[in-house]
Amino acid sequence: MHFLKVFLVTLVTALALDGLWLGVVAKGIYQKEIGGLMGTTGWAAAILVYVFLLVGLLLFVVPKVGGDLKQALLWGAVICGLSAVVATYMDKVLR
Repeated sequence: MHFLKVFLVTLVTALALDGLWLGVVAKGIYQKEIGGLMGTTGWAAAILVYVFLLVGLLLFVVPKVGGDLKQALLWGAVICGLSAVVATYMDKVLR
C-alpha cells in the first residue's frame, strides 16, 4: 500500500512537471525546432512508458542511492535511457 501511495504522488508530480514543461515552458521551442517531426501522440505507449519509468525509478533508483547524489543521477540516467528505448519500441508497436 505504501508503494502505491508513493507511486501516485510521483505520478501526479511527474505529470504536472511534464505538462508544465511541454505545454508552457518549451512548447514554442519544440514547435519551432522540431515541429515537422511531431506527429500525433501515441497515448497507449505514453501511458506504458510513464508507468515503466516511474516504477523503475521507485524500485531501482530510490532504494539504491541512500542519499548519494552521484548514485541517484547514475541510476536515474540508466532508467531514463531504458525508458527511452521502451518508448520508441512501444510507439511503433501500438500505432
